[in-house]
Amino acid sequence: VRDSDLVARLAGDEFTVLLTSISNQADVELVANKILARIAEPFVMTENVLQVSTTIGVALASDLECTSLELIKVADQALYLAKEAGRNTYAVVNMAAKVLSTGSVVS
Repeated sequence: VRDSDLVARLAGDEFTVLLTSISNQADVELVANKILARIAEPFVMTENVLQVSTTIGVALASDLECTSLELIKVADQALYLAKEAGRNTYAVVNMAAKVLSTGSVVS
């Protein structure tokens, strides 16, 4: 993520990433793929190597389309759609176009 973006922990193992100045869905998908790729890298801790995966739900909206609560609700719905698709995946709900797309990490 960029310096202009916000990363916050919601609860437990749930985080929110607020991307600003995004011009299109392809930019969001690029960021989602970068996050998936980084999380998939092994974590070396002393003598142990840990592998983890993540699933990402994205709500894509303009500044005026919805409230923050609506945005979180749609992102949560996208997250569960991505979880249904498997591990190391993301789902994007474009709120303006009412379109769902899914993807997975590109190696």
